[in-house]
Amino acid sequence: MKKYVAIFLILSLLLNLTGCYSFQQISIDKKSEMIDIDSKDVKITLINGDIIHSDAYHHIFIMNPTEFVFGSGNKFFKDKKSNNTFNGKIFLSDIDSSSLDKSKRLYTVWLKSKDKVYFPEGDYFIATKQTENGFWFWDKNQTNKIDLNDISMVEADNLNIVTTSLLAASGIIIIVIAVLAARFDFDGSLIGEGSF
Repeated sequence: MKKYVAIFLILSLLLNLTGCYSFQQISIDKKSEMIDIDSKDVKITLINGDIIHSDAYHHIFIMNPTEFVFGSGNKFFKDKKSNNTFNGKIFLSDIDSSSLDKSKRLYTVWLKSKDKVYFPEGDYFIATKQTENGFWFWDKNQTNKIDLNDISMVEADNLNIVTTSLLAASGIIIIVIAVLAARFDFDGSLIGEGSF
């Protein structure tokens, strides 16, 4: 029985390592696809051959500059006295005020709803009307802009339905084999067969 459990665990680990997500190419010409990649890990290949990796919520594609804060942080609700993870965009029209605490390395945004969002250093981007169009990405050290003409290919980490289906089917088969194997003794007879 231990042998079957070990085989099951090893196969499950191998299947888990393959994952359900894979990088899929995004069309640079379809601006609607480019806007939706902000919440996904991306791999950008430049015309000169350089490859840039950016984690979700650490890049944004800007077509028409507006004023907002974008990033990943914690949102504290005034009424509930609780917090949730925040990932996304806060428009200037929703912001009451903001401040940067350099000692704590936090950028705080107070919303008109009286809630507040804390962004750790390197986890946010502030866009203004003067922000140039392009693909922006950042980390704790710097913010960079890539002109769309310099990009050869953009790939986003998306759910791969084929891989997911294969993993699910493989998992079901492994479970069925493990259950059937557990019902048989090592000599091939059913467990519990025979006389008492």
